[in-house]
Amino acid sequence: VCSSQHAAPDSSLFKVASTCCVLLLSCLFLLLMPSISEGIFWYTGGISYAFMFCYSVLLCAGLLSWVFISKAPKKRNILLVFLCIGLFLLGGTNFSTSTITIVLLGYLTLYVLFFRKDRRAILLPFLCLLAGYGLAVLAPGNTNRFIAENFERYTLPVAFFYTFRDTLSFIFRDMRFYIFLLLFLPIAVAIVQQTNVEYRHPLLALLLSFLVVAAGFMPPVYAEHFVGPYRLLNIQFFITCFF
Repeated sequence: VCSSQHAAPDSSLFKVASTCCVLLLSCLFLLLMPSISEGIFWYTGGISYAFMFCYSVLLCAGLLSWVFISKAPKKRNILLVFLCIGLFLLGGTNFSTSTITIVLLGYLTLYVLFFRKDRRAILLPFLCLLAGYGLAVLAPGNTNRFIAENFERYTLPVAFFYTFRDTLSFIFRDMRFYIFLLLFLPIAVAIVQQTNVEYRHPLLALLLSFLVVAAGFMPPVYAEHFVGPYRLLNIQFFITCFF
């Protein structure tokens, strides 16, 4: 709810619609997440995985607000500093969340560089995220864990193939999810009717959304040859609900 209120335009319709969407998503998360015990009731799963995903959503909302909502220069600069720090720290959390965030911010950064050149400073938080992610990847603990597990990683082409296969399998694993999505239709129709946005490339949007979901599967598939434990599947479920 905090993220939706922070990023939504000042229009009362968007405030109400975004809040309704978030409340419906919250019900969806709680009712259908793969493992509520690892997502909420297990401390490590709740803090290191579910909470970090929520933290990522909050930072993405802050970036959207920084790019699209007018603010005084001083407030915009302060927000940018906090986003840089927050995204650097996010890069060192679980790899599924940070990889998903890299893809999302990559999309947003490319959009800004082509269409909103007055906001080119978005490169700073994106580079901070990459720096935190690179530091986590190169940490000696990863090498020690790989040696202890004593098996070969997939090559990147093989990992990409299994990632796409497992993503398709995961998206269609629970059809209750799509029944639940029908509840969002009245809100979506109300929003679309009040906007002048032209949805000219639906297939491209679908492809980009699929890549966001697939990004979260890539780290465990590449490193461990499977889609991950339930604490990671919870994150994949969350991001599937969004996209």
